[in-house]
Amino acid sequence: MDWLPLFDPSQFGDFLFAQTPTPSPNPLPIPTPARSLDVELLKSQLEFLKDANTRLGESFNKFVGAMQFTLVVFAFLGAVLAFIFGKNLDDAKKVASDMIRQEVNNNLANLVKAEVENVKRTLQRERVIGLTIVEYYLPSNGSETKEFKLLKQRGFQKVRFWNEKSKPKN
Repeated sequence: MDWLPLFDPSQFGDFLFAQTPTPSPNPLPIPTPARSLDVELLKSQLEFLKDANTRLGESFNKFVGAMQFTLVVFAFLGAVLAFIFGKNLDDAKKVASDMIRQEVNNNLANLVKAEVENVKRTLQRERVIGLTIVEYYLPSNGSETKEFKLLKQRGFQKVRFWNEKSKPKN
């Protein structure tokens, strides 16, 4: 059985104040004017506590209202920001993707350009080789050497072999 609903806190104060004090074994006689001062003091303290309780309740209700208003404002701002950034997030993804593609294209273009320049220099060397005439002179009477054969294969325009037997005219 649930006992909590049976307990009424509003009656708790009446229960405390409604009890009669237990008589002490040796009661001292209290003069009447002192008793009336004590009762007045207790009444004023009770009024003060009731007033303080009322102000505290009002203050707490204002605090709860302010917190509810703050939560509503934050929820509204969060919804607006989520909507704005939700749209912008897709845009940001597209912009980032485009930037990455652009950077990759630039890097690839630079690499291709460097390779094309390298190939052009190589082809220029080959053109020079193709236009060059080589006069290979061997001071002894030996026959064509391996180097001479490699020069012929290399692609020079003309490779001539000379040795002691067959000397060039000039």
